[in-house]
Amino acid sequence: MHAWIYGKLRGKLFAAQLQEVALELGVTGWLRFWLDGRVELVAEGNADTVTELLRWAGEGPDDADSAEVVVEDEPYVGEFDAFAVRR
Repeated sequence: MHAWIYGKLRGKLFAAQLQEVALELGVTGWLRFWLDGRVELVAEGNADTVTELLRWAGEGPDDADSAEVVVEDEPYVGEFDAFAVRR
């Protein structure tokens, strides 16, 4: 699954928290911040855990503003063995 996340995100804090949620859920892949403020997310796992990660990405932590998540479905290929924050 490939997604773009738009909103007032808190950079490194958002990335660290999303990575922690992904690891807890057993989702693999990566996320990257772009200079224009959007976040690119590639995630693999079973449908329920990826859906939960996307839900969290849209809602964020308790004190965050909600974000818009635009999903582009891609087939699961088992490409990743961990979840990373790319720079």
